[in-house]
Amino acid sequence: MTKRFKVFIVTFILFLLCPSLVGQEIAIPKMRISNIWADHLGNFYFLGSQGLIKTDLKGKELARFSRPDLGKPDAINVYDPMRLSLHYKTFNQVLLLDNQLNQSEQALNLLDLGFSDVPCVALADDNFLWLYDQAKDKVLKMDRRDKRIRLESLAISQILNKENKVIGLYSSINGFLLTTDIGLVSFDIMGNFIQFEPMNGIDKAEWTGSSWLILNPEGWWILKENFRLYKVKEALECKDWTYSNGKIFLWNGKSIESLQISL
Repeated sequence: MTKRFKVFIVTFILFLLCPSLVGQEIAIPKMRISNIWADHLGNFYFLGSQGLIKTDLKGKELARFSRPDLGKPDAINVYDPMRLSLHYKTFNQVLLLDNQLNQSEQALNLLDLGFSDVPCVALADDNFLWLYDQAKDKVLKMDRRDKRIRLESLAISQILNKENKVIGLYSSINGFLLTTDIGLVSFDIMGNFIQFEPMNGIDKAEWTGSSWLILNPEGWWILKENFRLYKVKEALECKDWTYSNGKIFLWNGKSIESLQISL
């Protein structure tokens, strides 16, 4: 049994055991909230004035994390709820947390490792980390144990044959996705280019377990490997959004609303 198949089986079992999110009101921590995330186990993560707070569906606080000296993280990756990554671009640092939001490894200081311009970071499989190095215009795969680069993609501008600005970097069991100001660029786990889909005004993307879910001003779109984009929902006004177990959750500044979608 391959590792990828094992991950799929475990995720599917957890999905079956996870409490239904349909018809339930999502409880919210009492703080100023800027961003939300949800994992496939039904946990929610709120980033706000008191740091990062993890809750269950009923609003029970499970853990919290705060680093006032570093400020607010620019990106948080909850793709693997056992290992979270927090990227602080201003300080060129990446922190890794366990499922109790305890720091699990020494902070990665990208500047000390020779990277002065890394706008995007995402956890890869096992002990690896994807980095978008803007100076090289490439995505690098770093081994967190010895801090060595194990592979790198082709230059993004070379792949697209046009100028672009990378906005976000997201990982999955199949590889990673780059969001740019001109569209979506997907790669496999070896950093090989798969496909490009033109799209304007990309907000952010999330991995659903089988495909990418992306929001732009027109709505939410699904991208599957080697398939064309297709729209699943019209756009709705919200301050932030996240996906979990067949539903999109919208943060409107006061409460969380949910939308059922079919992938």
